[in-house]
Amino acid sequence: MILAMSTWQRRSALGAGCLLLGVFPACGDYDPEPLAAAGTGGASTAMAMLNTAGQTAAGGTGGAGQTGTAGSSASGAEGSASGSGGVAGTIEVEPVAAACEAVQPCGGDVIGTWVAAGSCLPVSGMADMSGFGLGCTGAPVTGALEVTGSWTANADGSFTDGTTTSGTSEIELPADCLNVSGTTTTCDRLGGALQALGYATVTCVNAASGGGCTCSATAAQTGGLGMLAFGAPSSGTYATGMDVVTTTAPSGSTTEYAYCVSGERMIMTPRTPGKTGALTGTIVFVKP
Repeated sequence: MILAMSTWQRRSALGAGCLLLGVFPACGDYDPEPLAAAGTGGASTAMAMLNTAGQTAAGGTGGAGQTGTAGSSASGAEGSASGSGGVAGTIEVEPVAAACEAVQPCGGDVIGTWVAAGSCLPVSGMADMSGFGLGCTGAPVTGALEVTGSWTANADGSFTDGTTTSGTSEIELPADCLNVSGTTTTCDRLGGALQALGYATVTCVNAASGGGCTCSATAAQTGGLGMLAFGAPSSGTYATGMDVVTTTAPSGSTTEYAYCVSGERMIMTPRTPGKTGALTGTIVFVKP
């Protein structure tokens, strides 16, 4: 029995049971929204799409006209483009090599729009299997994530997260994970349920040995600033202190990042343990 579960955990657990046991084909309560696909950065520049409000927006196809204001359309000489967030303009920043070890925090002023110019986020430790009704509570995970896009900290203490977190991980489920409330399931039934951890896709096959499963997971998440989670926030509030940025999502969940601002560069390292394993390394932001 799992106590004090959050709303998404209850939905995840229900979804996991439906997918794993196949006894409730009409479990409509578990219907996570699909995650957006990750973009691909260029080889020589890191690019972020920003509208006139400084937020990330997907640009439409259209002519070569002027950039429109947020929430409006812009007409080009040979066509037009529009979007609910306005037509996006392109800001290019030079790529920066990011350290794969944690930042030496120094604090500083985070206000402004920051564009991710490089990242290195190794994944290790244990993925959290609690909440799925499995016979295990954790499983070893390895992998790597990267962050692209932009993050804006406003003077009023609010933030807008236009980042995309992508990458791959491998989860090794021990044999006891296949025990679901006294019933033994199979590896191919687990992948869909484990997407509730925040992954875009998860595929599980029989492990080479040990009787468990090897699961290959991909990430393609909008918002969340490097931390994979179901319903990752794209806005909220933040506070700084003791060389740490603490973000608070509308749901009330908080995430801490050690950080250091030096001139037009900000380096962050996630400090809050995630459900998809521990993160080390850094995200390097620059002001365009």
